[in-house]
Amino acid sequence: MPYVPPRTSARRRPIVLGGIGIVIASGLAIAFAIKHPDSSKSTISSGENSTTPQAAHAATAAIDEAVVIETPDDAAVPTNPTMTVNDLAAACRGYAVDRKWSELEQCADKLNPIDPNRAAELRTRATEETRSQPHIAAVKAALHDNSLKRAKAELDQVWADSVDYPNLKRSYDIAENQAIDSLAKQLESLKDATCEAYNQFLTKERPTKPARVTAEAARRIPCGPSAQCDADALTKQGRDQFVASRFAEALASYEAAYACRPAPDLLLKSFVVACNLRKAAKARLYWKRLSVEIRTPALATCERNEITEAMLNAP
Repeated sequence: MPYVPPRTSARRRPIVLGGIGIVIASGLAIAFAIKHPDSSKSTISSGENSTTPQAAHAATAAIDEAVVIETPDDAAVPTNPTMTVNDLAAACRGYAVDRKWSELEQCADKLNPIDPNRAAELRTRATEETRSQPHIAAVKAALHDNSLKRAKAELDQVWADSVDYPNLKRSYDIAENQAIDSLAKQLESLKDATCEAYNQFLTKERPTKPARVTAEAARRIPCGPSAQCDADALTKQGRDQFVASRFAEALASYEAAYACRPAPDLLLKSFVVACNLRKAAKARLYWKRLSVEIRTPALATCERNEITEAMLNAP
């Protein structure tokens, strides 16, 4: 009698094969769901076959396309996606330390979406520093040329919070104080009882110097005409002081006498005493007021005190 296989074995083979197919399909579906989580739920629930090679290839291409990262155009400014706001702000400050104002402005634009307040502060610095650079250079050039008034005008255009402002202001202040000292000495040498020469010189200097220079020099060395005087008494006093070799006092007395009575002989006495004191500027002032006949005999006194005729005739 021929052998007949048991019926139970025939029934089990398709069941086993079907089970293997289900396992494979489930594995592919899970893999696809991991790669494409948004579409896995709908694909499984709809009953569509998502395990074919074509579907798997399409899903992989879609995933690859979705994870492409764009590279920023501006490589000078940090764009690390893990960079914190403090890291980016620190990078911006680095541009400020290096005085790279254009890069700082670009960095501030990158920081703006994250921290608008800090970005605005850095952008202001970049803009103001860039604007101030020509004025900073102009201040330095003017100080080098001793053009103090031009230096002051340019300094006023420099941003007060500029990194260069403190040193620039210090250099200007030094030059300004030196100019005040120099002008005060000149005013001292020209001061007389009438203040005529003093005021004339100060009037000439005002347009060429900063207002503080002329005002401070005049404050240090003020000059005011005498309200009352006695020319004869002052002349006698001056003569006594001159004989006693108290030349500075004698000069003040003769100048006061000349202010009371502007006579050529009193001006000549003032000239001679100024030469003895070696005050060339004051002697030159009186020399130019004297007539040739009067001043020529007194020239020898000045030359003995190293004040030459060329110095007296200088502008």
